[in-house]
Amino acid sequence: MGKLVEINQASFGYGSGKNFIPIVSNITLSVSTGEFILLVGANGSGKSTIIRGMFDLVYCSEGSTQWHIPQHEIGYIPQEPNIDHDIPATALDVVCTSKASQWSTRKHGCETLEIVGMQEFAKKRFGTLSGGQKRRVLLARALFGNPKLLVLDEPTVNTDCDTVKKIETILTGLCTQNRVGILATTHSESWAPSAKRYHIDGGCING
Repeated sequence: MGKLVEINQASFGYGSGKNFIPIVSNITLSVSTGEFILLVGANGSGKSTIIRGMFDLVYCSEGSTQWHIPQHEIGYIPQEPNIDHDIPATALDVVCTSKASQWSTRKHGCETLEIVGMQEFAKKRFGTLSGGQKRRVLLARALFGNPKLLVLDEPTVNTDCDTVKKIETILTGLCTQNRVGILATTHSESWAPSAKRYHIDGGCING
């Protein structure tokens, strides 16, 4: 398995210099092709900080993140995507504008929605969808560029039990059948039992 990304003894937090507030320290992990990694911990444990730190969205006081694939081969869903739900965009619009510099083919967008079981909602306004439906559209958006790595911050947040299971099934299939590497966060000890789990507690990571 080829490594897609490595975090090496990294400490992430907020502020910088004397104002730096560490949230997680000495984080070391990697994700390889066909590997499903879960960061598990309670709200506020630092799971999202690790994800944000990987993308240089929070300060790294020591250590590093090393990417082995280009940015366009990474699919990313933040916990709170910056999408204006009042804009009259359809689910298909949201998927097809996943690449900021281009409008891509609607056919491929529909095919990606089909992967997550949302093809019948393609023409529905994104803002009118339920929480679970929105998360599946956002997953389709992350999949649109056929990524080698998915980085998902709380992919099942604000979803019902049925959607939680559907997302688990979709991700497990992408990992085992398509050999996509996956790094996701969750607070659930039981979700995606086939994934390799790292527990985040007290700002540290435990395998």
